Formats: sequence, structure tokens, C-alpha cells
Amino acid sequence: MKIGQNIKELRLKSDFTTKFMAEEVGITEEEYINIENDGDVTLNLLEVIANRLSTTIVDIIELKDATGGVRNFFNNNNGNQGTIINIQGVNQEEIRKAYKEAYEDLYSEKLKRVPQLEALLHQHNIKFDF
Repeated sequence: MKIGQNIKELRLKSDFTTKFMAEEVGITEEEYINIENDGDVTLNLLEVIANRLSTTIVDIIELKDATGGVRNFFNNNNGNQGTIINIQGVNQEEIRKAYKEAYEDLYSEKLKRVPQLEALLHQHNIKFDF
């Protein structure tokens, strides 16, 4: 079984570089390339890599592609302290980028309203403290 080759194939499908993946999982690029060349990888690191590739360890081992839908996996590793959700079939980087853009647009629109609200308060002689 060639886990490293499977990781590489999934990484290439996601258009990620080895440098990007290494930074995302917290290792050097050399260490990451070694993993893709079928070097040793711990189960914990394999899980981190799988999460970043929006897949599961099982899917990496069996080289299953995303099903085209959304699959949620709930893992509770610390009693009831939290839940980890992996979304497969959706590029997490695109979600982060879209969320950031939407937030910035909303913030910008709200910021434009402040001078208008101040002018209305002055116009109607309403005292205010900011």
C-alpha cells in the first residue's frame, strides 16, 4: 500500500504545493516530501494531513475521492470537550476565502452607515456619546 502516493495524488487534485501542505500540517517541506515518497508517517500526522485535504485517513488509504456531497464526521477525542468536523467534497480554503470576503463586504457596508447615522442625530438634535 502506497499511502504517500495517495496523499500526493489527493494533494495534486486540490492544487496544493508541498510547501503549502508542510506549513499547514506543521512540518518542514522536506519532511512532507518524504511522507509523499512513502516515508514514515504517524497516525496523528496522517489525520492532520487528511483533515487538510478534506478527506479521511480511510479514504487516503483506499484512495477514495470525495463523493461530491458533504460528509460530516464527528470525533470526540476529549470526552465532551469539543467536536471536530471534517467536510469532505468541499474545498476548505475556498470556504475560508468566501467567508473572509463576505465579512469584509458586510463590515465595509456597516462602516459607511456611521457618518449617515451621525448626520441624522445632529439633524434632529439628539445627543450621543461614542
